[in-house]
Amino acid sequence: MNANGKSVDKTYLSIDNAEDRGFIHRDYIAHCLRWTHVIKRLYERKLYQTARILDIGCGRELPFAKTLYSSKLAPAIYLGVDVGPILDEEVAKIAKTQKFPHKLWENTNFLELTQEDVAVLREMGTSEPGKSHMEAGAFDLPNLITCFEVLEHVEPKMMFAMLEHMKHLTSDDARFFISTPCWNRVDCAANHVNEMLYESLGAAFERHGFIVENVYGTFASIRDYEHHLKGAHGMWPSGEDGRGTPDIREVFNQLREYYDTNFLSCIFAPLFPAQSRNCLWELRKDPSHHQLVDKAQPHHRKFAPIETIQQPWSSSQLWNDMAL
Repeated sequence: MNANGKSVDKTYLSIDNAEDRGFIHRDYIAHCLRWTHVIKRLYERKLYQTARILDIGCGRELPFAKTLYSSKLAPAIYLGVDVGPILDEEVAKIAKTQKFPHKLWENTNFLELTQEDVAVLREMGTSEPGKSHMEAGAFDLPNLITCFEVLEHVEPKMMFAMLEHMKHLTSDDARFFISTPCWNRVDCAANHVNEMLYESLGAAFERHGFIVENVYGTFASIRDYEHHLKGAHGMWPSGEDGRGTPDIREVFNQLREYYDTNFLSCIFAPLFPAQSRNCLWELRKDPSHHQLVDKAQPHHRKFAPIETIQQPWSSSQLWNDMAL
């Protein structure tokens, strides 16, 4: 339960609110960069053409859907679900043409969706150019899931139920993009129900049948990673002229001359996820998860078992449930 007495919090981040102070703060900058990062992945090998996107916590303003639309990137289908309302005027912005197939659920608990809700009728090619037909009885489940800034708004038990449901509603080759704050053991946002340690969330993902392919910091307080700048990277690779490029600390200092800390906090965060205040996780299903005798020790583990991590494991009063 958070400071507002809620075990499920419906707070959302609005661009209008983000501009109230006359500048876009790092939280919203990081949001925008999350969306464009997924778009970057979708452009790889033209994956967007077969992308069946399920956006969990799509938001009342549909920011990711609008980013896709404005980027002229139409997936096979966009599915959005949110526990709160979705504004009609925002839906209209992605429904201007029939080139952006979509289906939305507002005021809906994600856990209530079924495979039948999200399944997409499979389209098969025909011998006639430019025509196709639907394969009778064949359906495809979503293969790309985004869940940005949602898990910290629910208690651990519900979070794990959501992770299991994500696996249930998706194809075997699905890719997952999940972002959430990293708890610093000191404080957390008043509206957050459950901010988790970087290490405990990584351990939880692996224990619940996910492989962590990549993890990037989305924003970080400079004081938390500045001491790592030189020791972690040293000199960058030499250029064609044989001269070494500047040390990463020197690059940091040069950028600091121009950017304020609000923006600079986003630039170097991807290099230091463990020191970041928020991370974006790229996951896929572990095909061996159900065959493992000891699921606490998968062969690909990048994170130590949660039992070895210093307690408490999250900001929630129910932090012990992170071990479930």
